[in-house]
Amino acid sequence: MKSSVATLALVSVLGLTALSVPGCKDAAQAEPFRDITLERIAQFGPAADLPEPPGVDAETTRAVRDLAATRAQATGDLRNAPLVEIAGFGDRAAAPLTGLAADVEADEAERLAACELLGVIGTPVAAARLIHLVDQLPEAWLRRRAILDLGLTNQDRCVPELVGRLRYEKDAECVVWTAVALARFSNYSALQTVQDMAKNGGPLATIAATQLDAIEAELGRSTDEIIELWNGPPNQGLRVHEPSDALRGALWRLVPDFSGETFQLRPVDDSRFTLSRLGPWAAREIAAALNDTDPYIRLHGSQVLERMGQRASEAAPALLAILADPIAGPAAAEALGRVGDPSVESGLIEAAQPTQSFELRNAATRALGRLGLESSLPTLVEVYDEAVTKNLPGLRMTAATARVLLHDGDAVARYLVERLDGQLDATEAEVALATWLTQGATQGKTAFQAALGAWNVLAPRPGEIPDTAKARDRRDRRAQLMRGRIDALLD
Repeated sequence: MKSSVATLALVSVLGLTALSVPGCKDAAQAEPFRDITLERIAQFGPAADLPEPPGVDAETTRAVRDLAATRAQATGDLRNAPLVEIAGFGDRAAAPLTGLAADVEADEAERLAACELLGVIGTPVAAARLIHLVDQLPEAWLRRRAILDLGLTNQDRCVPELVGRLRYEKDAECVVWTAVALARFSNYSALQTVQDMAKNGGPLATIAATQLDAIEAELGRSTDEIIELWNGPPNQGLRVHEPSDALRGALWRLVPDFSGETFQLRPVDDSRFTLSRLGPWAAREIAAALNDTDPYIRLHGSQVLERMGQRASEAAPALLAILADPIAGPAAAEALGRVGDPSVESGLIEAAQPTQSFELRNAATRALGRLGLESSLPTLVEVYDEAVTKNLPGLRMTAATARVLLHDGDAVARYLVERLDGQLDATEAEVALATWLTQGATQGKTAFQAALGAWNVLAPRPGEIPDTAKARDRRDRRAQLMRGRIDALLD
């Protein structure tokens, strides 16, 4: 991992100005970066090791497989007996049950029972075997059972593995059961996907709706409320999950994927995906990683916090503290715009000043728009006017978009219409204009409602992914539409 000396030298070479952020430590007074990732891995990593099951003799293996067969084939009270008897074997049953579940020649019902019995055992060893099966089983019908039983173990070490599966799992029903398993650990990152399945009326709509109903009954809230609370600031009504040392260790073992020593993109993307979908507790851990010696850990850690949004609000001070970082500073500014903490406004205003680097100013300007505070508007106007005077098109577009978000779109609407014909920023202009039209329509302005209706007629059909030519044609037609209506809209 890189040293802080190199980073500080880079600040000097690039001529960057250290930020003075009210309420936070200055860059010059900040605690020195240290190998925090290595420290935390040493502290929590061993707890995240997936334990191996003990070796067993042939007699134990036969007895365990007999219990699985009874569970699979028997009826009445006899069928339930293995759920009690398996506890007497404990971890000694883990290896035989894993072997049975993975045995493609075995009876399917017995393979399902093997996964169920591992869930009943519920120890770290049993959970580790289920994690292995979820990762290795080729049959989707069996993975579903293993995922469900993994959620029943109460071993939260499995959460990163379950979240990571959401990125690559091809079986839609497995996704439903992954969402159910994660919800048992107060992780609701997959609930939106399941809700979409329930609403879209596909073959899994009934299963998805049934599982959502169960989660709603348990929490006493609608799915919409749960999703809104999950994506909002912590401690606002959802139960709080405090991570075990094993889960914390699993998180920290993903962080080195962000290191400058990682040269492949897939590990970086996979770890960003997983970490950004963890609960609010993870924001505290990632905030600590922002003090790591490796600037790329600080960079990608900031991106994780940005993706977490308001769930990461507790990380705001740590993000403010690295705004002057020449590599991670812009990403930290972007993240501050997403976490939604009003206290960061003064730091972002300072970062948007002409004395700062273009990259930092651009990110801070965008963040001020996302933060949405009316008190930021004078700064955004200043940035916009300067960008016009100095011919800084990228910064001008960013400031214009930010002004729209602060309901000052009338002042920049003509410029945005012009930019629909642009090569580099046409998409951003299109999004900003759609936001502006929606704002006016929501306020009941007739001209805006009519314009928004005509604008939406030109949108792609649901599910269509337009190619470059179609996207350009759509923007051209929308530009023509807006040129014919802009005077009436601004009247």
